[in-house]
Amino acid sequence: MEDTVLRSARLTNTEEARGRVSRTPLTRGLAFTAIVVLAMGCGLGELTADYGDPVTLQASDLVGNWRSGERRVIVFHEDRTFAATDLPSEAFHDLLPDTFDPSRDLLDGAGDWTLEPPAKEGVSSAVELTFRQLGGELVAMSGPHPSVLEDNGVVRLTFFYVGTGGNSWTAYEKCAADCE
Repeated sequence: MEDTVLRSARLTNTEEARGRVSRTPLTRGLAFTAIVVLAMGCGLGELTADYGDPVTLQASDLVGNWRSGERRVIVFHEDRTFAATDLPSEAFHDLLPDTFDPSRDLLDGAGDWTLEPPAKEGVSSAVELTFRQLGGELVAMSGPHPSVLEDNGVVRLTFFYVGTGGNSWTAYEKCAADCE
């Protein structure tokens, strides 16, 4: 009997020495609960996030310069073309040219835009972007398309995407004056 107790104690000490701590049902339950709460918190935060209300834009509302931060600018011209500087590359991850390196290159683009009215009540106008140039290469592709949302009286064009840190977004606000 004493040999069994000593052998059991030696195994426990050996497991602890290897960094394995025996887990009790309570410890396992607490760890599981913590994981579930963390996962739900992340998911609920995304589900309950309020990025703004849908907006109906006219073409004249879209024409002009839109900025996000210091370098990111999209210029929408009256002739339904656009030019963009430093687009969020993570929003374009599947569409980037092979030669593009996000660690060294800015993602510039140009093309044509259309503005579709809301399909139904409670839905934003749809800004459709068709790229002819992206990341220094000629392309012919549609999207991604920014969402049109208003929050506290400010209209934003917002790209939603999954980035390196999880769900993310980049929002552009219209400049009151030229901001190229």
